[in-house]
Amino acid sequence: MDLDIRQYLTKANEQQDSGALQSAYSLITEMTAAESGGRTPRAAPELYVLCAEAALQLGCLEISAACLKMYFEGNPPANQFLCRAYLCQGQQKSPPATGSVEDFEEAVLYFLKAIELSKHEPRYHFMVFNASVLYFQTVRPLLQPGRRLHLVSSLRQVVQSLEEVADQDHSWRAELMMHLIESLVDSGKMEDAGSFGKVTEEFIKTHTAHLYPKLFTLLSQSKPPPSSCRHVLNIGLKEINEEELTKKAELEEIFHQLVDTKASTSLQITPIQPADRVAFLLELAVLALQVKHQKVAADCLKKLKSTGEASISQRIIMECVNCEINLLKKEAKMNDYSKASVEARLKEIGKLDQWLHTAVREGDPRSMQAVCATQWSFCLPLLQHNLRKRIKTPLLRVAQVLEDIQSMLLEMRCQVHSELAVIEEEEGRLEASLTHLQKAMLLDNGTQRESLSSAFRLLQLRQTLYQTPSWAEDKAAMLLQQARDIKPEDNTDSRPILVAVGLLLAPADFQMVLDADNTSKIPVGSIGSGPAAQLSAEAQHYSTSVQKVDGHLARQAENADNTERMKLWATLVKTARKQEVWDVCRTACRFCLLYDNGRWKISKTDMEECLHSCDGSQSSVRNLLRLLAEIHFINAEAIVQKLQTKGVQLNSPAVPLQERGVCLSDEDPHWIIYRDWIQALSDYATSGFLRAAELGAEIREPWLAANAAIYLWNYSSHLLAAGEYQRLLPTFQKLVEMPRETEYTGNRALFVLLCDAVARGFIQPLCGPDSGEPALTGDMGKNRAEKGMEKAASVQGVFLDPTALHDVRKALELCDYALRMSNCNISGETVPIAARKQVVATWVQLKRLLHQQIGSKLDMDDECQNEEVSAMTRVLVGVEMLQCNRNPRHMEFSVPSLSTLVSMASECSWSDAVVELQVWCQLAAFCHYANDHSLVLCCTKNALQLEEAAAKCLSTMPCVLYGLSAVNEMLSSAACLSGLSLIHETGGELHSYREAMNILLFSVSYAEKAENPALCVAAARHYWNTCLPLTHTPEQRCQLKEPLEKILSALVNTNTKHSKVKARLGESVLMDMQKLQHEGEQCCSFMWHRAALCAGNMTQKLTCYQKSISSLLSAETRWQKASLLLEFGEWLYCHNFPKADAQQQVQWAIDILLHLETKQTEGPEDESKTRNTSSEKCESLVGVHGSSFTQCLSNLREVQCLDSLVQAHTLLAVMADRTSPEYQLNLLRAYTFVILIWQVSMAVVCEISSDLEKNQPPQPPPSAGSKKGKDKGKGKKVKDPPPAEDKPKPVVLDQALPSTPEAWARYTQSLFYLNLLEKELHSLSLRHLTLPILHLAEAFAHDLLDRRSLSDLYRLRIVRTCCLLGMETHSPYHEKLMNLSRIQEQEQMGSHKAIVLSQERRSFLNQKAKTDEIAASWRPSMDVCAQDIWLDKAEVCLSIGLYQPARQLLTEAYLVAVELGDQIAMARSLLSLAILACDEQNHAQALILLDKAQALGGDEEFWYQLTLTKVRAVVDQGDQDAQTKIDQIIKQSCGALKLALEQRVNRHPKLTFLITTLEMRGAIECIHATDSIEPGETHCTEAVQRLLAACDTLRHCASGFTKLNYREQAAKSNAECAHGLRLVSQE
Repeated sequence: MDLDIRQYLTKANEQQDSGALQSAYSLITEMTAAESGGRTPRAAPELYVLCAEAALQLGCLEISAACLKMYFEGNPPANQFLCRAYLCQGQQKSPPATGSVEDFEEAVLYFLKAIELSKHEPRYHFMVFNASVLYFQTVRPLLQPGRRLHLVSSLRQVVQSLEEVADQDHSWRAELMMHLIESLVDSGKMEDAGSFGKVTEEFIKTHTAHLYPKLFTLLSQSKPPPSSCRHVLNIGLKEINEEELTKKAELEEIFHQLVDTKASTSLQITPIQPADRVAFLLELAVLALQVKHQKVAADCLKKLKSTGEASISQRIIMECVNCEINLLKKEAKMNDYSKASVEARLKEIGKLDQWLHTAVREGDPRSMQAVCATQWSFCLPLLQHNLRKRIKTPLLRVAQVLEDIQSMLLEMRCQVHSELAVIEEEEGRLEASLTHLQKAMLLDNGTQRESLSSAFRLLQLRQTLYQTPSWAEDKAAMLLQQARDIKPEDNTDSRPILVAVGLLLAPADFQMVLDADNTSKIPVGSIGSGPAAQLSAEAQHYSTSVQKVDGHLARQAENADNTERMKLWATLVKTARKQEVWDVCRTACRFCLLYDNGRWKISKTDMEECLHSCDGSQSSVRNLLRLLAEIHFINAEAIVQKLQTKGVQLNSPAVPLQERGVCLSDEDPHWIIYRDWIQALSDYATSGFLRAAELGAEIREPWLAANAAIYLWNYSSHLLAAGEYQRLLPTFQKLVEMPRETEYTGNRALFVLLCDAVARGFIQPLCGPDSGEPALTGDMGKNRAEKGMEKAASVQGVFLDPTALHDVRKALELCDYALRMSNCNISGETVPIAARKQVVATWVQLKRLLHQQIGSKLDMDDECQNEEVSAMTRVLVGVEMLQCNRNPRHMEFSVPSLSTLVSMASECSWSDAVVELQVWCQLAAFCHYANDHSLVLCCTKNALQLEEAAAKCLSTMPCVLYGLSAVNEMLSSAACLSGLSLIHETGGELHSYREAMNILLFSVSYAEKAENPALCVAAARHYWNTCLPLTHTPEQRCQLKEPLEKILSALVNTNTKHSKVKARLGESVLMDMQKLQHEGEQCCSFMWHRAALCAGNMTQKLTCYQKSISSLLSAETRWQKASLLLEFGEWLYCHNFPKADAQQQVQWAIDILLHLETKQTEGPEDESKTRNTSSEKCESLVGVHGSSFTQCLSNLREVQCLDSLVQAHTLLAVMADRTSPEYQLNLLRAYTFVILIWQVSMAVVCEISSDLEKNQPPQPPPSAGSKKGKDKGKGKKVKDPPPAEDKPKPVVLDQALPSTPEAWARYTQSLFYLNLLEKELHSLSLRHLTLPILHLAEAFAHDLLDRRSLSDLYRLRIVRTCCLLGMETHSPYHEKLMNLSRIQEQEQMGSHKAIVLSQERRSFLNQKAKTDEIAASWRPSMDVCAQDIWLDKAEVCLSIGLYQPARQLLTEAYLVAVELGDQIAMARSLLSLAILACDEQNHAQALILLDKAQALGGDEEFWYQLTLTKVRAVVDQGDQDAQTKIDQIIKQSCGALKLALEQRVNRHPKLTFLITTLEMRGAIECIHATDSIEPGETHCTEAVQRLLAACDTLRHCASGFTKLNYREQAAKSNAECAHGLRLVSQE
């Protein structure tokens, strides 16, 4: 039986035959069973061991275990097979790599038993070696930091046993000895590690010198005591520790000793073998990369390549080193995530992937692992949502290779599989993702257990989408995944899903807290009247709602998993933030941050241990605290977003009341509640950022503090720009302290700027408001005295009390620290010189405050070893000292001469062109003040050469503190100083003089680019003063034309852009308007009005109009307010806002105008008590009726007020329906006010005339028209007191003409409304009421505007009206028709001059055509153009049959319009010429003119008249298809008007009238065409049908006219309809 068993086992081992193994095992079990029954002898004991070994080799672990069990039950003897049985038992018990320490210790016990048994018998000594190998294979997973300490005892026993048996494999023993050193260091037994290190060193010296590189690396990284690290390499190397490795000299000396063979000879050291030198150099290169010393690494690599003795595996590692060096070279550019940097990194990853293929082919695990580690470091920055899929293939290969070689880089393998799981999940491959997560969980050492298990469970939930989980947390997780899967292009609203998640996690509280952002949930009874009360209610509602979150944790179930729920809240926060569902984000943040209550903490001791090796619980706590820090960031960001929706920036106060259009004082309790709420939100957001930084410091992750600093710096940019350093002091001071405590050396530039901001905050109370200039002594002393502070220290001109002195010294300490941080001593950690310049400026001012001289060498104790940086710093110090010396009230520094500073600046190698530009500009200014013009020219020449470099620098520098505008401002200043100095140096030489003028022109150009009106005006003034001597001859003036035109263009652009460009771009102008607060309400209102006129969108126009009106609060500004309200009401009406809103504004203006007398007697009151000006929907008593209206009329004596009332009631009439009583009532009221103007004016005329008769001899009476016009004009000015007067003065003749375009525009505006009033009265057939209106308009035109032609137009209209009334003989102008209808010579000359000026202006100005405003408003521009007057006169002439004057007017108007590019006037001219052609029976010519006019276009009235004229021409032309053409013309025009009808709702009645009139005209022409048959003939059936259709149309038109209150047109429609019916009845 034994023989059979042996044969089976031999076959199983040789042929890997599991069947033979099974047969042998069956025989063994049979013999064992038989023996127990006493039948047969037991099998030989060694057979059990042999079978167990064979089973172990074939993977049949059950058979192996059973055989060993039977073997040990037989009490085997202590021989070789017992040792082998122990070894087999140890291999069976070997746990996987993720097994526990206890499982490893159990397996190790059997190996140690085998070793202990074998070493006592010399013939079994080989078993000690075998056992050591199997032992090492088993414990290999523990050979990593944090786990090696468990191997100290067993590994020491193995090493000692090998020494006891004098094993001859010295390399193997040396390897184990080095592992023992690492285990001792890991366990903290440094003394034992040191003593054993000596033993190992001697052993390796004696037996295995080739292992020196590994020992060198081990001892340099494990930080043993210096005494144990001497002469590691046996080549005269110095002692090394971690701090020394950061110094260039240490690594470079090691490198030189490795490559310098002469040094080895002189020291009588055994020369290093080439293979060993290659290994040493490779290890040194890797070590240099670890401390980022790329020069030594590159030198090692270069030497390795030159030797050419590296193996393939070593060459692969060399390539990894080369890739790392390239990464360090491009680190700054590779980390900006630009497209180019990402592509460059992907290219390097592709190269490494190819080298990994090569390493796999070579089969060297060390090189494979090295490539994988390098590949992972390159892939790390690309593990982002939009980039990680591009590195999936390389990561899969890395994971597979590391798995194949059973790499001990378990943490890296775990991370790789975790990232691959995320990538697969994003691609929808859930099974593959689960597989990677399972592998990661097996490889995890416990630090990622919670996150991996959570991700695994979520993936399992995703696989069961159609099953509803029982736990609320699982439901929430599923919904969150659905929300995260929504893609932006899906246009799906994720908010309901996110709200549902919140309700699952907090059913009772989430909705109540969420309603904080919903103003519709404000209780109705809590809202008072007025905007301030609404704001107060909103603030109180928000505060009350968010308080509902308190106590949520206490209300949770006792068995709730707080960790899991916190993570779900965090996921909800991140998802809502990503999808910008801000209210849900803010609400979820508040619930999530409830868990930041100290429940998770890491002590300092645990933190120190965790930094080296974390267990699972410590790592979990760190992850939770890190997650809370991230939520604090998001919460603060969401609060800032809410502040911005309220028009407030972080840490800025609420917008003042007058800037919000709310007419309430700052002491209003409602406003105080709102203001404090805004401030509380800012404080809450700031505390969130700071808390995140604190958590970062707690878990020793400085990047969190750095992110907090970045957030707060960016969100505080408006305060930094305004110099509000003191307001930022508490916040920034905490940010500075945190990095200093954690020794953070990350974003040094930001930290330096923070230090500077804190230092400036400390000294800002001692300095002026703008820069760093200390405040005047008297003022500062007074302020300090009022606060009860004592003056303990003094400086020349500045006194410092103890508190101030302490602050100054703290600021100086911060500046010194910032200067040391920015000294650029460490390679790769440079700080931009722009940031250093900021600190230098503050440092110099602190030295002055402390009365400390700096010295002529300009040195500062900043430990700077970089000579280039030191040289730049010295120049910056000198410039700042010169700047301080310009203030004679303070201590004066001892500064080198200007020429010395200029020389120093020239010798510097500037790293920032913008800083260099600023330095040259400052030096040029100092030289200019010193009248050293040669130095000015030198400095400005250097400055102007930097234009391109500075612009490029702005786009490439990582830290940009200046904008392009600032660069252009500096260039403008430099050019200006250069031009002035060059003029001084010319000595009258013409060529140089003109060159200086060109440089000044460049200064203007740069100022224009910078959009700086002050610089532009200054440069233009200098140019003008310079060019004055060259203006004496026409030739010289001709040469100045083009430059002066450029300057004028620049002045126009900068000044208009400065105040209006933001409005045109649709941007907020609130900050710009705040600068005008001190100018008074009239100025603010004026600028808001200008912004409204320039605004590019409706919303901004509306806001600007409202603020323009609400800015006027005092009684002195009532005229301006009423005028703005009228304009605002007109604008609302013209832009199709609700009529009620527009009418309300006009009614409000009427109230102001009618109650002026009452307010003057009772005293001005704050109108905010009765109305709300923040909206166009004002709640006020609008409209005065009945007796009160009559009473108000009796008090009105000011012509300006009466004129405004005419405009207001005319506007109300136009806004009202013609069928409403208000339409005619408002027209009659407007007419009444016109009569009142006449009465008031005539009364004043009589009074003045009587006074003149007493003091002057009698004069011949003037003409009636002239007298009345002048008198009326005088009356208008008499009753218009200047705004500064509180009481009306006695009547005085004021013959001063208006001085501003706005004042002149008031009269043209009056004419516009008088024209409109006359037109509306005419449409009601109240022509007799139009004569006073026309006479008043004529007086305005003749005597106020001094426009003879415009006066003639109104006189022509008076003649026409008199003719219509049958009173032509009563008109005073009837006999002067020919004079009235001709073109005045002076006006014609002015028109031609305007043509010339327009042509010149168009050569350098880009003016908008007048057609831009056709559809925007129905009011003409401020000025009345000559061609428009001529066209109006021509229309009147045509209506009264004056054809020849009409032709002359139209011809001249057309020519002028063509030259000026006035398309509207051109179209009107062509239309009127067509009418004239029709009157002259030239119908073909009329149609040609009409086609040209139609191509140019016009408004609705134009299309209406064009259509009627074209119909007339077609009818009179008498073509056979005339009726068809007419139908087409009418249909086309009506269609166009109907489209306009849809767009302009408020013009509905007028447009309906035009359409109805055209339809009536078409029907009338149809009837007339049918009527033209011979007597006795009858109409065909088709003609009868057309007649009936036309009658129906006329009947419909008559009905429409009646509804619209056009009675004449309705009567005409009925008459024509009756005529058509008569024709039908005759058939």
